[in-house]
Amino acid sequence: MNSTITLPGFEETLIKKTETRNGQYIIHFEMPITLHDCPYCGGQTKKVHDYRITKLKHVKIAERMTILFYRKRRYVCGCGKRFAEKNPIVDRFQRYSKDWNQMAKLRAVKEKTFKETAEQYGTSVSTIIRRFDRIIPQALHKKQSIPLSSPSMSLKGMQEMKSFSSSSRMGKQKIQSIFCQR
Repeated sequence: MNSTITLPGFEETLIKKTETRNGQYIIHFEMPITLHDCPYCGGQTKKVHDYRITKLKHVKIAERMTILFYRKRRYVCGCGKRFAEKNPIVDRFQRYSKDWNQMAKLRAVKEKTFKETAEQYGTSVSTIIRRFDRIIPQALHKKQSIPLSSPSMSLKGMQEMKSFSSSSRMGKQKIQSIFCQR
């Protein structure tokens, strides 16, 4: 990439190629080769075993959907074990970037409907509901209320939250206590 602009969140990466296709930004990147600690024996290695390309969804850049192609490296240690490199962009076994997950969780709480959030982020409603369900136990554990977009929530929004929240394996009393705190 022949540009002096650094994309936010990609400061530690090597951007190999960027393109615009079908109204989407496509970014190809990889991490620089560095010493990594073996999670099995604790030894350090720089020896690369292989590469794998992973397609990820990322937050919008300039109001365009962004797709990342991450060329992730797997290292091999002297003990014979292979392991993936550490990176700040995506968690293990995920197809969405950390930034995307954070934004989707925030929007799932703030938007009126899950469908609206799903359309905005180019994913399914069930994915947004799963992200929302991850927030509920954290809010209950910290004894905090879930922030809403407006102080008084509409009846429709309240009914949707009750119906989706009840499917998240929690008792009705815990859910009602969240609504009573508002």
